[in-house]
Amino acid sequence: MKNIYLSVVVLLAALNTSTKAQCVVNETEDNIGVYPSELPTVCVGSNYSESATVVGFRDTVYAGFTVPIDSMKINSVFGLPSGLNWACGVSDCTNIPTNF
Repeated sequence: MKNIYLSVVVLLAALNTSTKAQCVVNETEDNIGVYPSELPTVCVGSNYSESATVVGFRDTVYAGFTVPIDSMKINSVFGLPSGLNWACGVSDCTNIPTNF
């Protein structure tokens, strides 16, 4: 029972921390990709926080028609080392670009 209680407390603390995370949007990049391309080195046992900017497609072609893309959603991030987690800077991880 102690383990369940402790797990719930840790989960709530983690959720509270991640919802307060601040990110800095890199508006200087206009080429499709993730910026920066490499993140700084992580040291075991130390706090780490880094932001990345994702620049997506403005439109795509479907059935011969050019269709504008109005939003992007990040469902998951994979390939992170053990012990690192990711958090969105916006609610439900959906980004609606204001300009391209």
